[in-house]
Amino acid sequence: MPIKVGWDPEGVDTVLVEFEGEWTRQDYWEAVRAANRLVESVAVPVRVIIDLSRSAQDLENVGFQSARSTMMVTPTNVRDVAFVAGKAFNQAFVATFLKLYQSYYQARNTRVMVVSTRAEARARFAE
Repeated sequence: MPIKVGWDPEGVDTVLVEFEGEWTRQDYWEAVRAANRLVESVAVPVRVIIDLSRSAQDLENVGFQSARSTMMVTPTNVRDVAFVAGKAFNQAFVATFLKLYQSYYQARNTRVMVVSTRAEARARFAE
């Protein structure tokens, strides 16, 4: 599967979603469901790292509507989300999305950020 989902071996209560190479919208939704199952399997706050740095595609493959739909099905115990955006387009996509839906994340008490590396994500989670 071009999108891997699992517990981050270097993070505490952190799900790692890794996009690699080419992927489809179907792959995306399968990854969303797999990540949600992991998050829902624990009764503690969870952090999520979404690593797009090795994706061959831009997030335009998902689009704002699918991104918004993802937001609506995210379990309530997600506390922090970090995007390792990689390409400039993905950085801009995520930044624009976060501006549009900032109030939603604030209401859920969820911090969402764009970072350069997984290590930076873990450091920001610790703040």
